[in-house]
Amino acid sequence: MALFLPLQQRGEAALNWRVQMAERGETVSVTVDDRSGQSTVTRPQPGDRTAAWIRWIHEGSHSGPAWAVIVFLTGVFPAVFAVTGVIMWLRKRADRKALKAKRANPQLRPAE
Repeated sequence: MALFLPLQQRGEAALNWRVQMAERGETVSVTVDDRSGQSTVTRPQPGDRTAAWIRWIHEGSHSGPAWAVIVFLTGVFPAVFAVTGVIMWLRKRADRKALKAKRANPQLRPAE
């Protein structure tokens, strides 16, 4: 399910990798010593359940197709808003330049 970067725990000399795996519906954490390669099965840590819940929300993989579409759209919308925002800004800027040029060169029309 997840691979955590090696962190040096207090009082330990070696770096430990932590791997989370799903086994029969339960989460199992395996800690691997970076130097020796020795592995130990550990209990899930306090934040593991919350981290898994947050990952499921952000992936959209555990809640069906409707949630996957919502997750996809919330990922696409910021890019769409950025592009359309730049387009609107450029158009407004061009309109301001045209208005400024029009005011600088007034055209006189003959009176009837």
